[in-house]
Amino acid sequence: MIELCSSPIQQYANGNAGPRFCGNGALVVEAWTYYGPIDPHLLSVGPNPTVTAVESAMCADGRELHATNVMQLVGYELAAAYYGWHLDFDPQRFIMSGTCP
Repeated sequence: MIELCSSPIQQYANGNAGPRFCGNGALVVEAWTYYGPIDPHLLSVGPNPTVTAVESAMCADGRELHATNVMQLVGYELAAAYYGWHLDFDPQRFIMSGTCP
């Protein structure tokens, strides 16, 4: 797991927010909290997921909560950093492929 830090975040016009990481690489807790309702499935996959579990979570967040592609990429970035994922998976390619039902 990654170190955590606290830092004020700001919401951008496109609905994203940041910063997501502090200067030392620690994850900003406020960013995780902000993205929690946007990407709840993805942020709750946990450590050591399968690629299929990550894909399913991304599809659920996009379908049920209408998370934008960029929001899903940020959710993936946060979850991968927090849980220490090292998957052979390209989230951007997956999103762009449109393979979600």
